[in-house]
Amino acid sequence: MDPGDYIRFLIALGVVIALLLGLAWIARRSGLAGRLGALAPSSKKEKRLKVIEALPLDSKKRLVLLQWDRREHLILLNPGNAPDLLIDSSRSDDPHKDSQPDDGDAS
Repeated sequence: MDPGDYIRFLIALGVVIALLLGLAWIARRSGLAGRLGALAPSSKKEKRLKVIEALPLDSKKRLVLLQWDRREHLILLNPGNAPDLLIDSSRSDDPHKDSQPDDGDAS
């Protein structure tokens, strides 16, 4: 291959990249990217799933507190063969969530 072939290749590559960038820009300006949903999530819409906190227990296990819609889920994640375990599930706006249970002792 002579140097002219390399130059033609680089020019063709530049044209293809410019076309792809132009099509992406047109898709964004026309709103097509927002309608594709999973491929281009909209930043205007609030996400339904959030990781509130993650706590490593050892080198493999982790406790993860997730918020899905208005519910919180505490999950124990085990990589490998052991299944993941849902430990607790409650509403995030539950007023009794942080209260201590009354054991009936009046001391």
